[in-house]
Amino acid sequence: MNTFFRNSLSRLFSQGAGKLSVFIWSMILARRLNPEGFGAYMYIAAVAVMIGMISDYGLANLTIRDVARAPATSERSLTHTMALRTLLALFAYALYAALVFTLPGFDGVVEPALIFGLTIFTVSWINGYNAILNAHEQLHWSSFMNALTPLLTLSAGVLFLSRGWGLFGAAAASVFAGAAVLAAEISLFRAKCIGFSRSVTPADIMDLLRRSFPFFLVALLATVNVSIDSVLLESLSGKQAVGLYSAAFKLLVSLMILPAAISDAVFPIWSRDPAGDSTPNRLALHRVLCWLLITGVLTAGVILAAAGPLIRLLYGAEFIAAIPALRLLSLALVFMFLSAPLTVHLMAANRLKAVLITFSLVVAADTLGNLFLIPRCGLIGAAAVRLFAEAINFGLQVLFISRDHLCPAPAMTTTNASGRLLFRPTDVEIIGKRG
Repeated sequence: MNTFFRNSLSRLFSQGAGKLSVFIWSMILARRLNPEGFGAYMYIAAVAVMIGMISDYGLANLTIRDVARAPATSERSLTHTMALRTLLALFAYALYAALVFTLPGFDGVVEPALIFGLTIFTVSWINGYNAILNAHEQLHWSSFMNALTPLLTLSAGVLFLSRGWGLFGAAAASVFAGAAVLAAEISLFRAKCIGFSRSVTPADIMDLLRRSFPFFLVALLATVNVSIDSVLLESLSGKQAVGLYSAAFKLLVSLMILPAAISDAVFPIWSRDPAGDSTPNRLALHRVLCWLLITGVLTAGVILAAAGPLIRLLYGAEFIAAIPALRLLSLALVFMFLSAPLTVHLMAANRLKAVLITFSLVVAADTLGNLFLIPRCGLIGAAAVRLFAEAINFGLQVLFISRDHLCPAPAMTTTNASGRLLFRPTDVEIIGKRG
């Protein structure tokens, strides 16, 4: 339990700092680039994130699950996954560059888009290192790295924008931050003498591709689900609509720190004990859902009541049109809070097929709903579809868990995972002293 609370708090604080940095960065971009320029940046980011999922290929979740069950495989897993990540990142960037030169949404922003696309490499490699840390419940280190990335992006971005670099500066700031954090990850692993195994064979890569493919589909569908709104808005309503919608949605996403922190902390625990036989009572699924339901309802109520003042205060008068969309999106926040641990529970229990079916139906409903409502209702239509999609996501996952009896009776036993950790507490102190 101590490990869980430490990891939850470290993830909570780091995600809070990271989300705050991202939100401040979004506000600065919105004010410096105006709605159209901000919409162009968000469109670039949405496409890059969707294509960049190819480079992750579900490897992060596979690594966490497998290494949590067999810690001795850490170096071999790191070697194989990083080799595959590099190959996939090369393919993803080539595909992304082809889209930049062909899609009309990139007209006039080709150079910044190509620069931003380099984050496909840095994000994939950083995720590879962090997956090993997360598998051994060393979330304080991966949390620090995750918080450092947006903080460096914000710092570099303010400097670059102050020099009048515009979209070029915004894209370059993201690349700079990723390179700096990657260097920090490499230094951390070298300090612990954790490197790569001696060889990687084509058979190893093919086996990894096969085992990670279901995780890749899950991650790809999840990314498309949260990015398709911006892509379709740009095509059907223009960049200004993307900027207005993104202003509301970014505020919503910044509030997801609590469910994300808890889900990250319980994933390795539930992976080692998918049946829940030795999971502490306070970490049982029904307890986690209860606390997140209370928190989600309270948070959504505050956003719903204060949507107008929040938009005016954070973004300015130019974004007043985003207020109705934010009110609708605040209702979706409750379902988003509850869906995060449900997805993790299904993956930990090897129920990837259930997650794939759920996400496929959600993406289909999201896409069709946006195609129907955006031309008729604009921002309000996109927000309404997002609310509907999140409700479907939650309902289907509850249905699968209830049907497959994946919500076991509470157990009163406790576990201590410190013996399974790659880094012992004393080692962590040494790393802290060495910086």
